[in-house]
Amino acid sequence: MSFSLEKYGERLELIDDDDSTITSKSATLSELTVIMEAHVRLIPFENMSVVLGDLIDISPDSVAEKLVTRKRGGYCYEQHVLLHSALSAMGYTVSMVLARVRWGLTPDDTTPFTHVVLIVDGSDFSNYLVDVGFGGNNCPEPIALGHDMETQVRVSGVYRTVTDVEGEMTTLEVQDRNDPTIFCPLYAWSVVRWETEPDFVVANWFSCTFPKARFTQEFYVAKIANGEKHLILNDVYLRRSLTSGEVLEKRKVENLDVLLDLVRDTFGLEIESDVRLGRYL
Repeated sequence: MSFSLEKYGERLELIDDDDSTITSKSATLSELTVIMEAHVRLIPFENMSVVLGDLIDISPDSVAEKLVTRKRGGYCYEQHVLLHSALSAMGYTVSMVLARVRWGLTPDDTTPFTHVVLIVDGSDFSNYLVDVGFGGNNCPEPIALGHDMETQVRVSGVYRTVTDVEGEMTTLEVQDRNDPTIFCPLYAWSVVRWETEPDFVVANWFSCTFPKARFTQEFYVAKIANGEKHLILNDVYLRRSLTSGEVLEKRKVENLDVLLDLVRDTFGLEIESDVRLGRYL
């Protein structure tokens, strides 16, 4: 099955009778920004398949069938396999890159390469980081690479990249909202590309099967839309301002029926009822 750019555009509500950014194939930075905004708004981050005990198939056809045809979301591997297919079809040059998660950890904590991001070149730009798969913490806009320690203001915060003294690893950091002198690491990746297809397969398999991996232990759904971040983490629903981080709403998810209503109505996901979805409530 070949990738359908038109169906992806329809999923993102970017195709109409008069004009379509998705099929223009001009591969500009402004169009990439439009794609990212629509993607994080309409294709939520979610690990419901992991909760249901499914192995995550990250082949491009399987991902497109799930996230586009069945209107589900997915976690970082699924999100970025789909976006890789779309951006490549639009004329961008795209590389998938494995990263070590650093968010919420101390410098002494070690982590495997379990996150995946994209590095993208286009017709009027090169070497930009694109991430639609870091839950509610990803930046919904491209970030320029190669400008270490220079701050970049985005709608969701202030970011910078830092490369270690050995020149081996680059880390994406976000400024603390309460103390602008502090930058918190999100994740780090190797400066030199080394990944092959089996590396992504193994990292994905670990993330959806290892008993101590985050997404086998927690229920997680997130999206960014209309200036807000929406998140379900186990039995708590949160709605935050994208720009300020202020908590606009916080409530307990009381039962499976409430969870299903949230998933369907707030996140726009088509999911059947299954008692296993309520295991973390």
